[in-house]
Amino acid sequence: GMMASVGHTRWAAALFLMGVGQLLNLSIYRAIGKDGVYYGFKLGRPVPWCTAFPFNVGFRHPQYVGGMLSQLGVFALIAMPATLRAGLLAIMAW
Repeated sequence: GMMASVGHTRWAAALFLMGVGQLLNLSIYRAIGKDGVYYGFKLGRPVPWCTAFPFNVGFRHPQYVGGMLSQLGVFALIAMPATLRAGLLAIMAW
C-alpha cells in the first residue's frame, strides 16, 4: 500500500514532528489546564499565568506550533506524487 512505500527516513521525520507537536500540546494542558486551553478566562474562569515549559521555548503560542508540527508530520507520510496531484498540498495549507 501507499504507507509501505514510505521510507524509513520519512517515517522517522514524521514521527519526530508528530512527537514534538504532541509533546507541546500535552504540555499546554499540563501548564494551564483545560480552562486555559479552551479560553475559559473569557468565561471568568481562573487560568494560571505560566512562563515555564512550553511557554519558554521561544514562541508565544506553543499549542499552535504543536498542532502545525503534528500536521506536518502527517503531511510527511502522505505526500506523494499522486496525493499532491489530487490536491493534498492545497488541503494541508487551508
